[in-house]
Amino acid sequence: MVRGYKDYILEYVQQFPCNEPIYNALIAENLAKKFNVQVEQTKKIVNVNLKRLFDKDKLERFQKGIYYKTTLTPFGKMRLDPALVVRDKYIKNNGNIIGYETDASFFNRIGLNTQMPRYMYIATYLGKRGYGVKEKLHIILRKAPTEVTTDNHFYLQILDAVENKNNISINANNPENIFLSYIKKRCLDMNQLQTYARKYYPKRVLRKINV
Repeated sequence: MVRGYKDYILEYVQQFPCNEPIYNALIAENLAKKFNVQVEQTKKIVNVNLKRLFDKDKLERFQKGIYYKTTLTPFGKMRLDPALVVRDKYIKNNGNIIGYETDASFFNRIGLNTQMPRYMYIATYLGKRGYGVKEKLHIILRKAPTEVTTDNHFYLQILDAVENKNNISINANNPENIFLSYIKKRCLDMNQLQTYARKYYPKRVLRKINV
């Protein structure tokens, strides 16, 4: 049975694309389902086997619990792009949106300012803990006003921007047009936008979008 575990993990890793994050926890979950055992049992098995592959230079380690298969370039081994881990952990998980870009980096992305911030800002909902600077991922995690979903993330994103408009530098000539253009581009319903503003944001945000 143990050999079955090992073969499963090896096959999983071999079939996995290069330069994509491999998560210990995800393999442990799949292994538990495959062999109908408790995930707590498979976690240790996965950790041991991935560590062995790392020791044999079959895998690279990005950080605790995250490995990847690298490719060689003329400049050496290609490193894993941290944005891929950010995507999986804080923006999109199992096809469902769980977070969105916000604050200064979002302002830069949509053209409200030209200053590139040091970090990407991500809003997500992790309960009471886990927010702040994540140096390894080059991000700052903000607490979203509610659980982020595929249906609400664009609404929350633009409402965050409206709320922070006076707190973040803007050097665009027509910021209001940029806000309106984003709303139209995402096909946001104004009634729904007002509903989210009323429910999750200070009254001043609702007043701004009602102007």
